[in-house]
Amino acid sequence: MKWLSRNIRLAIWIHVVFLFVFNLCWAPSPIATIAIWGLLTVFLPHFLIAQKFGGFTADVGSLQDIIVLSVVSFVLTFPLSLVYAWFLHWLARRIHGFRRSRYQSRAGV
Repeated sequence: MKWLSRNIRLAIWIHVVFLFVFNLCWAPSPIATIAIWGLLTVFLPHFLIAQKFGGFTADVGSLQDIIVLSVVSFVLTFPLSLVYAWFLHWLARRIHGFRRSRYQSRAGV
């Protein structure tokens, strides 16, 4: 439970960034090109789930179906945002520990 409470806020921000970049993909060029490359490089797992479960297939009929499938795909990608948040916290701890040990080794000289 501690893991979840520590990472939930960062995961929400990561998810908001994903949704923002995802929405930028519908903008006119060159913003769309930059957003698509950012989406593919940083948020590839999110994008794959959104493509699989989203309303992006030709057989989706109504706008309501597209909206429902898109919301479902965004809900399904939130656990990936939690994993990203955990990884960023882990990486920050490692960097902080490395800097602390480096500073202590210099102070001891």
